[in-house]
This record gives sequence, structure tokens and C-alpha cells, in this order.
Amino acid sequence: FILICLIGLIYSYFFPFWIPNLLKKIPFLSKNEHLVFSPLFSKEEKLNALVMSIFRYAVFSFQYYLVLEAFGVHFNSFSEIALIAVCFLFTSVIPTFILSEIAVRGSVALFVFSFLSPNDVAIFSASLVLWLLNVALPATIGIFGLKKIQLPQKA
Repeated sequence: FILICLIGLIYSYFFPFWIPNLLKKIPFLSKNEHLVFSPLFSKEEKLNALVMSIFRYAVFSFQYYLVLEAFGVHFNSFSEIALIAVCFLFTSVIPTFILSEIAVRGSVALFVFSFLSPNDVAIFSASLVLWLLNVALPATIGIFGLKKIQLPQKA
């Protein structure tokens, strides 16, 4: 079932021309005359974006795996990879704002990984370290980088 869904998603990503016809069959969408489909990106651009997204996901997953291992949270590799994917899914679905992001990420990690490890402090710490490495540190560097940029003055 998952393989069929994955194939359907990939097909829809590269060949989305059937989607408007499907959406017109939904009653409340069929009345919307503004529902127009226009392919914005070529297949090559879509493939490039997909490859970069997969690479980014692999890097973040590997980081999570290494940090969990460094904090002593050990599972078998398949379970850990699956739980990391679930953790990323939940974290991306739950809406957050900047002040609550650390707590939400930590809570999701505790919820997901606590099924296989009682080490709550290590799980939360791993989530915090990832947030610091991937969000806080680049944002801090960006803030100092923006100070050096001269913006044009309005006339």
C-alpha cells in the first residue's frame, strides 16, 4: 500500500495534469472558476528540487541518528530510522512559532522515542542540540551577516 501511494505521489509530482479534473469533481471546488492549472516548473527543475530535498532529509536524518547515538539512545538501525521519520513528520505538521519551537520539537521527540528508550533527558537533549545546530546557529550567523550588508536608502 505504501509503495502504491509513493508511486502515485511521484507520478502526481511529475505529471500533475490530471489533478484539476479530479478537483473539479469535488462539489465545493467545482464552483470555483479560478481553479486553473499551469505548470510552473519543468520536469528537470522538479527532479532537481526532489533530489535536493531527499539529500537534505538524509543529512538531517543522519545528524539526528548521530546525536541520538552520542547521547546514548540506542535502537536497532531500522527502528531508529523509522522513528526519526515519524519525528520529522510530526514536527512538520504541528504549527509552531519561534518561541515554542524548542518545546514542540522536544515534546515530539519524547513522545516518539520514549516508546523504545526510557532516557528522556538524552532524547530531549538530542532534539535541543539539533535545533541549536540547524536553526539557532545559522540564524545567529545570519543576523551578524545582515549587519554588514548595506541596504539602499529610500529617496
